[in-house]
Amino acid sequence: MNKFLKIKNLTAFVLALMLMLFSVSCSGNDSEKSAQTEYTPETVVASIGDQTVTYALYKAAFDSYADYLQQIGYDPFSDESELKGFQEMVIDALLADMVTLHHAKEDGFTISDESVETAKSQARDELEEIRANYWALAQTEYEKDPSQTVEQHFERMIGELSEFYTGRKMTFEEYSEDYTNEIVNSKLLEEYKEHICSEFPVSEENILEWYETQLDVDKALFEKQPGQYKADMEYFERFGGRYSDAYPITYVPEGFSRIMDIVVHPSGALGEEYSSKLAQLDSIASECSTLLFNNALNGSSENDERIQELLESYRTLKAEIDGMYDSYTREARETLERAYAELEAGADFSEVMAKYTDDTTVIGDETEPPCEAFLSKGKLIAIGIECPNDWSQTVKEIYSMTEKGSYSAIFSDSDGSLHIIYHGEDEPSGTVSIEELHDAISYIVRSESSDAQWSELLEAWIDDPEVKVDMDCVHSLGLDRLKKKEN
Repeated sequence: MNKFLKIKNLTAFVLALMLMLFSVSCSGNDSEKSAQTEYTPETVVASIGDQTVTYALYKAAFDSYADYLQQIGYDPFSDESELKGFQEMVIDALLADMVTLHHAKEDGFTISDESVETAKSQARDELEEIRANYWALAQTEYEKDPSQTVEQHFERMIGELSEFYTGRKMTFEEYSEDYTNEIVNSKLLEEYKEHICSEFPVSEENILEWYETQLDVDKALFEKQPGQYKADMEYFERFGGRYSDAYPITYVPEGFSRIMDIVVHPSGALGEEYSSKLAQLDSIASECSTLLFNNALNGSSENDERIQELLESYRTLKAEIDGMYDSYTREARETLERAYAELEAGADFSEVMAKYTDDTTVIGDETEPPCEAFLSKGKLIAIGIECPNDWSQTVKEIYSMTEKGSYSAIFSDSDGSLHIIYHGEDEPSGTVSIEELHDAISYIVRSESSDAQWSELLEAWIDDPEVKVDMDCVHSLGLDRLKKKEN
């Protein structure tokens, strides 16, 4: 594995790891991790221009990542060779961040106000979690040592945390500012890499090679497991152009069509009383069936009176259950009735769906944008094929009875959701042309090759004579932990 792929954006990793292992600065064993006294926290381990890697940052990354690896079963202190490789892997990752930030600023690269606010919002959320965790620890410390206030214990711990990472003791406000700047820089690094990688060339030969290879794969897969087409195609339609594992589909099996669905989920829950009454209803039906069978078997009417009692109880209980269900679904049904009225008035189904449906995979949410493919032509459905994340049998039955280009009446599904569905177009089967997929394939080919090209670029940047690295300092860290194991 390329050394630059082992730890991506190590500064961000250390921040995230500190968030998970928030008690690290209170563990009391920091002095045991390194007997190194020659280097101060402010010692510059590496530099280019005004960008530096301090000893404090290197040590924080080293200790945090070493602890993480040991937790998952890998020991970087198993022997001298392993330690040296680990030391160089950590500094290489920090150098990658350092030179990338240097070149981003040299190029005058900036990120949008929206990206800055996204980073700051992430920082606020994480800092709130850090604050809550450390405040809880401070309260525990206060119970042990009330000579200091909770606030004083809290600030002491934050000072230890900030010193561990930066070499400087900070107040929570100072630490918050520093932490936020690191998150913003991490976002800048991420977007600068994307910017650079987007300019890497992609040849038509590579695009054709990818297409022909994937076509063979898709044909073999979907002819054997046609249901997988729904999962793979819908994943691509949702995430193509954003995720490098969202591959364009080169071959379409027979039997698929499109369905649009206005689904509304009732709020709340029916509760235990409803479940209890349903169980009673099943019990009554079961007893009634047994009595009817015995009457028929014996050619008698000895159970007729009990059967009538059961039927009356069944009707009464069924009316109560139906009333509870109608009350539970009333608001959802009223919503769908408004949607249905708009459809009857001639509104476009996709527009009504976008307005009323609860399906966030279609309309998006705070974490994901709307899916344009689902909005314009619907999701996939296959009546005679079982698929991952398939439609219910009820939806399939209603779909099969709805004419193409028409929509259904309001109906309820077994999970309590209410629907109006639209019978869309059949999915054209067979091979999808390379021309239709050209842009999507270009994105995938670029994504698959960008890591290698990016690593080559990083190597060149790091080999720049202006990059200064104190390898004696790099190789000094962790020797005490190695010696303890050897002894």
